[in-house]
Amino acid sequence: MIDGTYAKPETFPISREDTLVAIWEQHYRKKVHSVLKDTLRQSINVFNRGPGLTIDECPKTLVVHVWDANNEYWWARIVPALEEACERKLQVEILQAEELFSSEADTTMIDELGPNLSLGARCGVEGGLSSGTLGPYLKLNSLMGV
Repeated sequence: MIDGTYAKPETFPISREDTLVAIWEQHYRKKVHSVLKDTLRQSINVFNRGPGLTIDECPKTLVVHVWDANNEYWWARIVPALEEACERKLQVEILQAEELFSSEADTTMIDELGPNLSLGARCGVEGGLSSGTLGPYLKLNSLMGV
């Protein structure tokens, strides 16, 4: 049975000052990448994520988006190996990957916001729980020019 409170979990970023950042870099990252080495994945992230309403109510969670999340292999082998790689200090969540979309580069919005706003600045409602980051558009080409 699926816990209904977890149907739409809250997701919060891990702050730069969190002690998990150093532990991730020094211990967990290489182990996690080793476990996921030959898998079809889209992304690997660590968040505070769960049914809580605040960052403190949501456990630290390793979230992996994969292209074949319904494959039993993830649940029987990879999830236990990831839990072990993180010394059972992180929850592990496997989610189905989705096609990403892009939008046309539109710099008019940045120009309209004024001279005191720079790329990488956060924007959102003051005191709000969500915000976004303004960043540049990048066009990536493969080595084959495609």
